[in-house]
Amino acid sequence: LTEQESYSMFFNKENFMSNASWIDILKVKASFGQQGNDSIGQWAYVDLFQLIKNDDTSMSSSFYRKGNPEITWETTTNLNLGVEFSFWGGRLSGNVDWYRKKTSDLLFWVSIPESSGTRGMYQNIGDIRNSGIEFNISADVIRTKMVTWNVAANIAHNKTKILSLPAA
Repeated sequence: LTEQESYSMFFNKENFMSNASWIDILKVKASFGQQGNDSIGQWAYVDLFQLIKNDDTSMSSSFYRKGNPEITWETTTNLNLGVEFSFWGGRLSGNVDWYRKKTSDLLFWVSIPESSGTRGMYQNIGDIRNSGIEFNISADVIRTKMVTWNVAANIAHNKTKILSLPAA
């Protein structure tokens, strides 16, 4: 399960920017998408049984794993916004990017009483959100035919918040 939309707009190619020849690139970008995750193996929504050999001529079934008919895909929704820029023939360039990523219906193995015949089962148990901003800048301090001295910096801030979890 994956859906994604991306958009970019180059402001430096617009008519109102024609007098700003010092701007090489000025791009605004945005994307939105959803991805699903079911990486918990097959058949997690039904009870599973296995066949066991009793003797040379007979077999019997034995309970193997408890299923959860209410289990769903873990879904991650992403929103990304950013600006890319380059000025003065590429002497100064960089980007600023902001993102928000929310994962809903987290898939988690939950322990249950062994009297049910198994130690646990998969459940959708909560939601989590990651968000952040990143800033990159690069500058050619010296640029000649023989030497280019480039200085670059990167700074980022990321935040994770648990939005919901079941009571212990």
